[in-house]
Amino acid sequence: MIRFTYVARVQDGLMLVASIDSGGATQGPQADQQKADGKQIIRSLNVRSPKQCTFESENVAFHYLLENNIVYLVLADKSYPKRVAFLYLAELHSKFLEHVQAEHGQEWEHALATVDRPYAFIQFDKQIQRLRKEFADPNSRHTMSKLNADLQDVNTIMRKNIQDVLDRGDRLNRTYEASSKLMNDSMKFHGGAKKLNRMAFIRKWAPVAIGVVLVLFFILIRMYVL
Repeated sequence: MIRFTYVARVQDGLMLVASIDSGGATQGPQADQQKADGKQIIRSLNVRSPKQCTFESENVAFHYLLENNIVYLVLADKSYPKRVAFLYLAELHSKFLEHVQAEHGQEWEHALATVDRPYAFIQFDKQIQRLRKEFADPNSRHTMSKLNADLQDVNTIMRKNIQDVLDRGDRLNRTYEASSKLMNDSMKFHGGAKKLNRMAFIRKWAPVAIGVVLVLFFILIRMYVL
């Protein structure tokens, strides 16, 4: 069973479209955590990441395909055939490019690179729903015929444990929090240093200013008396 599909931009993790199955398997706290895990996987990717990879947990598996700086990620039951999952992702990639090119013509690459609104291609969800129905049964005649025409060797695709990327995300979050604290402390120190400099300047020049004022005061008095 395919539970949900994400399409996002790799460089910043911007979600372009998300398609969630409306069944009970995608509801509840566990499903919410799986959706968060999927987004964490996307945020962990960059242009040097493996083109294809599988992240496994106890009973589900995340599979992703990285093409043209776009990541296509699907969450499926662990029993769902890996080869079928990557065939689904390959067709998803092809259909998504067709959709974007139909909307933006020759400017499609620029559109994907510059869009700044999350879920800007949410209308593509209709095609994802149709595609997911086609691949709902991995043993169907439709799927088997596609598999027979596909020459991809999924044994060469990297496989990782989901906890690896989640631990890395925690480390990145802690690093970000530490750097933010360091920056705040630095700003406080900078502000304190400026205050100390002002106080030192006042202590140094205040007596001189008072002396000048007194001299001018006495000069004015003498001029007034004379």
